[in-house]
Amino acid sequence: MDQYTATKAAHFATIVNDLLALGKAGNAGDYAEPVIYSPGVQISIPEGMSDSVAIDTLTQYVADKRTMTTVIKDDYGYKPWDVAAAVARVLAAQFGITTQRGRGSQVEVQCDIDKVLYVPWGEVQVPQIKAVVTIDSTDLGDGMGMVGRTRIELPKLYEDAARGVHQLVATELSKHSIYRNKAITSDEKPRFLNPYVTDRNNIVWSASTRAALMGSVLNIIRHSDRAKERAIDLNRPVLWYGEPGNGKTETMNIVAQEALENGWSFIQCNGTLRDLVATLRYARRQGRHVVAVEDFERLVNDASQQDRTDLLEELDGATSKGSEVLLIATTNFLDDLNVHQAARRRFFKEIHFGPLDAQGVENLLRITLSGTAAEDAGNTIPAEEHQRTVYADEDYTTMDYAKVTRRLDGWGNSYIRKVQEFAQSIALAHETPHLTTADLLDAIEAYQPDWDAYLASSGRAVERTFESEFRKVVQEEAKQAASIALEENE
Repeated sequence: MDQYTATKAAHFATIVNDLLALGKAGNAGDYAEPVIYSPGVQISIPEGMSDSVAIDTLTQYVADKRTMTTVIKDDYGYKPWDVAAAVARVLAAQFGITTQRGRGSQVEVQCDIDKVLYVPWGEVQVPQIKAVVTIDSTDLGDGMGMVGRTRIELPKLYEDAARGVHQLVATELSKHSIYRNKAITSDEKPRFLNPYVTDRNNIVWSASTRAALMGSVLNIIRHSDRAKERAIDLNRPVLWYGEPGNGKTETMNIVAQEALENGWSFIQCNGTLRDLVATLRYARRQGRHVVAVEDFERLVNDASQQDRTDLLEELDGATSKGSEVLLIATTNFLDDLNVHQAARRRFFKEIHFGPLDAQGVENLLRITLSGTAAEDAGNTIPAEEHQRTVYADEDYTTMDYAKVTRRLDGWGNSYIRKVQEFAQSIALAHETPHLTTADLLDAIEAYQPDWDAYLASSGRAVERTFESEFRKVVQEEAKQAASIALEENE
């Protein structure tokens, strides 16, 4: 044996010993440096055992160690191609070059936008431990769909080394999943999405929609750790509704951008309600995820009763507690969900995407006409005509109970509690956990459509209050003044 061959053999012997030790320990989390380990076994011959029996015993022991065995790992909880990529990296790092068996192949897998890699699939030979590693997929029957699996067939002598490989693959997935902190589809072979096709600087919402988005979605993503410190649940389903053309799809892209920029992952769910349930279960095992689904009313109406029951469990059942999954469902036809009130009641917030308010229209015009319009005359719509209150400076630092109380005049107790809880999410933008007047006024803006819808559904007209009537008077007078000014100019 020449010096190169001897050195190489010693190197692989060290790797095998490390893997044996790792497999015995059963924990890759603390594995960083090579482990000094001797697989030698001391055997003591019991007193009174004859030499022939001892020889037979040792012979059987050696034969057992040479017997082939199979070690299976099927509970990674990651998608098949993710597991295949992790196995490829681990085998390359531990053993260098491996070879494909007759039933093995190299498969092209997308790993990012416009990026692919080739991963082993099927059987891979690892001669250093006399093993055949099989990479495939399986359905464990837990509702997650197809997940990756590895099977390692090798002599019993190296059985612990196989477990060591499995531990390293699990660690590699937890740290370097190809789908982590990315935007993908829920397909078995996911596609990568580019949410930056939407320019967030060109999107405008009405005041109530913006307040609802900040409190129920954006602040949760931007300030996740702060929310956990303040015991605010990161597991929340949100329903967006409104006619097509009011910005739901563009806003979803903005949410995906926020997710990727703040350590979350994003999955666009395609398919049926059962696929949505599987995607939610997958996401719960992977950490912070935004799961988005469009045409929610179609999925619910086309689903079986069992699938609807499974969805309710995922929305707020015991299995969802403590997870960090933000579900955003959208619909163009909210009335189609009226027959599924059990599902609607599970949503943390329903957000209406409708026509812009006066300030929103002006903002949108200023954005879209920037650089093409004539010189700005400097005029803007009077504050009195805005649909939301223009807050005073002190509203952002103090609590004016009288101002908030006037805005909540006539509201039901349960909705007032919802406003208070929602304001806590809006206040995540503050470093200190103190609520201000502006936080509560924003929360009221967000819940005004909900309160109005409740009154309408219960056969009650929207209650007339001093605040609402005063707004109507101011807006009407402003319109009349504008009309008179226009006539005088003509």
